[in-house]
Amino acid sequence: MNNRFLSVIPILLSILTFAFSSVELQAQEKGRRGVLFPVTYKIQFPFGDLGDRFGFNNAVGLGMHYKFQNNWMIGVEGSYLFGNNITDVPLSESYVFTSSGNITDADGFPSEVAFFERGLEFSFRVSKLIGINKKNNESGILLQAGIGYLEHKIFVDESGSSIGFLQGDYVKGIDKYTNGISFVQSIGYLHLDLKKLTNVNISFEIIEAFTKNRRSFNFDEMRAATELRLDILLGVRFSLLLPIYGKNQDYYYN
Repeated sequence: MNNRFLSVIPILLSILTFAFSSVELQAQEKGRRGVLFPVTYKIQFPFGDLGDRFGFNNAVGLGMHYKFQNNWMIGVEGSYLFGNNITDVPLSESYVFTSSGNITDADGFPSEVAFFERGLEFSFRVSKLIGINKKNNESGILLQAGIGYLEHKIFVDESGSSIGFLQGDYVKGIDKYTNGISFVQSIGYLHLDLKKLTNVNISFEIIEAFTKNRRSFNFDEMRAATELRLDILLGVRFSLLLPIYGKNQDYYYN
C-alpha cells in the first residue's frame, strides 16, 4: 500500500471541508434553478490495495444533479469501470498458467485467454459552485463530496476456448469480486453557459472505498480473503452537461 499517498488524503479532505464551510461567506448573485445531466469520461489510477490488483482504467458515467439558485447542488452519479491492466501477482503465479506462461485448453493446446478489469461505482453527491466570473456567476470552482458504493472484479474472456477451470462457478474462484462503501471528493471547474450552448466540467477526483472480497475462496491464493481493503482511485474527469432550467427564469431549456 502506498502510505505516502494515503497520508495526503486527510489534507485533501481538510481543504474540501474548509472550502465547503467558507463559501457561504461569499456574496453571490442568485443563479438559475434546474436539473443538470452530466455525461462523463474518466481516466483513473489505482492506489492502496486496488493498485496491487489493477493498473490504470477508464470509466464512463451518467448523472443527475438538482441545482438550487444559491449554486448548491445535490445529485447522483454512476460509472462503469473498465481496463485491461491486471497486475495481480497471485493470479499471474497461480495454477491458471503453465510454467511457460501459457494457458492450455482441454486438449492441451495453448489458448488465447484475456483478463480484464470490470467495475461499477455509484454515489450520492453534494456540490457547491463558487462563481469567479462577474458576468456569469454560474461558471467557477466546483467542489463535490459524496458517499456511495464501489465494486470491481477480474473478468475472464476465453473467446470460445474449452477451459474447464475458467468456466461456470470455477471462474468465481479467481475473479476476486470485491465491493464496499466508498467516499468521493472532487475539485474542478464548471462552466454553465448563459445560453446553454456549452456546458462542461473538468475535475480532479478521488474515491476511497472500504471493501472486501465477496468470494468464499480464492483458488489462485488457496485461501479465503476476508481482510478489509482500502481501494483508492485518483482520476481526471471530463463531463458534458445537459441543463434543464425552470421556465419562469431568464434562461430555460427549449
